[in-house]
Amino acid sequence: MSADEARWVFEPGYASDIWALACSLVALRIGCPFFGDKDPSYIWSLDMTLGPLPHPYRGAFLEHLRKAREEEGEEVLANWGDHVRDDGTLMYVRPPSGYYQELKYERFLAERTEFSQPILARLAMKQEFHPYPHRPNAKPVTFNVLDEEVKQLGELLQRIFKYDSKERFTIDDVLNHQWFKDLSLSTEKQTPSVI
Repeated sequence: MSADEARWVFEPGYASDIWALACSLVALRIGCPFFGDKDPSYIWSLDMTLGPLPHPYRGAFLEHLRKAREEEGEEVLANWGDHVRDDGTLMYVRPPSGYYQELKYERFLAERTEFSQPILARLAMKQEFHPYPHRPNAKPVTFNVLDEEVKQLGELLQRIFKYDSKERFTIDDVLNHQWFKDLSLSTEKQTPSVI
């Protein structure tokens, strides 16, 4: 859930906290992390959702992988399975010129939702929750975020999930965004009355 500057370059700041807030909001709203939580899936989902991981973050990630191989040996790659090439780079991390793969991913998302923009499409996808994972016959609960909320929350997330921390919304921008205003209105309507 940490922003790239905190995860790879170790320069956290207020903008990193805004990124973490957005990750928490999404996890609460759709019931799962927006980006993967382990390195291969995290890097892949960043690349496919926000675009190529830029320098210096891509370089820091590859250096992290190189050091892990040196310190822990080849067994460190056991968690990575078939995700790592012989040169230590990830197969699922597209190079900065991965335009074809990006179009293919957007088409995949558009087929499952009415949105082709990755952030909006990820929010709009049907979510499935298994309240009783140890009961094989229990039916999962499925839900969707409504289209209007997808557009509002998606627009907010597009302003927050920026690789360049200087381009991110501030906390004032976040709290003044329409999604938060509508959220407070819907909460007021749902407040139970005392009997």
